[in-house]
Amino acid sequence: MTFAAFLGVIMFTLLISIAALHIVWGFGVVWPAQNEKQLVSWVVGAKGLQKMPPFSQCLLAGIGIGFFAFVALMLGNAISSPLSPRWVTMIGILSAFVFAGRGIAGYFPQWRRRFPQQPFATFDQYSFAPLCLLLAAGYATLVILRI
Repeated sequence: MTFAAFLGVIMFTLLISIAALHIVWGFGVVWPAQNEKQLVSWVVGAKGLQKMPPFSQCLLAGIGIGFFAFVALMLGNAISSPLSPRWVTMIGILSAFVFAGRGIAGYFPQWRRRFPQQPFATFDQYSFAPLCLLLAAGYATLVILRI
């Protein structure tokens, strides 16, 4: 297995797990929290929010994250793609920018004002935003290895 394929599989595994969590949260599962209010404060953090987003939003988030998981596999040539190599590379570049944007946003005061609930704000600053930046670096690495 090449390094690119290995990196793609690692990124896929991480992202597909996160996607699955978003989908099960949509079905009302509150794990790893003890109740919905606690889950909101851990994973959403939006100002004044007490309930999880509706099923449709959780499903959409899960599908979107799942899409990015498969992009990582395609970029690493761990699976074949129905798209041309050029399209896969362009989607990989877009993926790097999406995750970099989300990662950087976590450190802006405007983001902090919109998502101030604790412990989300702390989790975001020390886990979620850095993870997004790491994923952006992973996509950038996969793109560079393709060209």
